[in-house]
Amino acid sequence: MAILNKIIGLRKIKKSDFPYFLKCWKDRELIKLTSGIYEKDGKVLKGYFLAMLNSEKDNHYLIQFKSGGEYFPYPQKYQHF
Repeated sequence: MAILNKIIGLRKIKKSDFPYFLKCWKDRELIKLTSGIYEKDGKVLKGYFLAMLNSEKDNHYLIQFKSGGEYFPYPQKYQHF
């Protein structure tokens, strides 16, 4: 099984993760599985992301897969195993 060759990890989000955040929020298939609310406005989405990044109350993480010694942020258009 492919997943046995990978290590799944978490790390706190950082500002450079914004493109991954946008990719998730612009994916209609993924949105159907979560909130169901599709937001098109990039400024609104950037506001959501910055609020998460700057939150002193909550912690937000990025899922990573390690393969061949290198970490890859998720999603990379749904890696099905």
